[in-house]
Amino acid sequence: MRPVLRPHSAPALPAARRWAPSLALAAVLFLPLSASAALVIDDDGTYDAATEGCDGSDPAFTTINAAHDAAVDGDTILACPGTYTEIQVHITKAITLQDSGAESTIIDGGGLTNAPSPGTLVISADGDVKVDGFTIQNPSRTPGGLAFGIQAESDHPVTFTITNNVIRGTGDPTAKQDYGFYSDGPNALEMLIFQHSTITETGIESHAPREPHGPDRRELEQDRSRRGGQRGVGVL
Repeated sequence: MRPVLRPHSAPALPAARRWAPSLALAAVLFLPLSASAALVIDDDGTYDAATEGCDGSDPAFTTINAAHDAAVDGDTILACPGTYTEIQVHITKAITLQDSGAESTIIDGGGLTNAPSPGTLVISADGDVKVDGFTIQNPSRTPGGLAFGIQAESDHPVTFTITNNVIRGTGDPTAKQDYGFYSDGPNALEMLIFQHSTITETGIESHAPREPHGPDRRELEQDRSRRGGQRGVGVL
């Protein structure tokens, strides 16, 4: 039996449904409808809505991208244990991406060498985003050799919180542009919070942060946060 997922903010329901009080009840109680929901992904396509467990017969999403497409700002995507092979997961909404533990919940970038753009997990939302507890591995590279485990940037004053993750690079010791975490943009306004995470198996030019501009030069691979406005932050 796989672990039971118990979100704090919203119950896990079948993928096709969102929780909200009925219009009639809302009218009586003068309560707004809630747009927040929990969407469940499982690589076998099913989970148990009644117990919020990962084994069951209720339909679940099978990819993070599919759940993200169905999500709205404020939603939580809960990932059951499994390996999700997705060349690029692009988060453009203010969501929480929550796993079942980095040792058992893996985002695999496919390891291509001709990816159109770098980044296994790309975050560019206009609202706050949280990503907690995944192994992110096997990033795909562009034809020029650029590879990112996570890329995060926004030109809005938002907070991206990345915690309890294991980020693995290409494993190629000669790779010159292999970064576990990367943020770039002269107009960046986001607050980056990167905590309790590890970055390993990246290339020869990625052993230290690159921060050409700005006074804050603390290392992102250690517990820290950074307000945007700097360029070229590449870590390990």
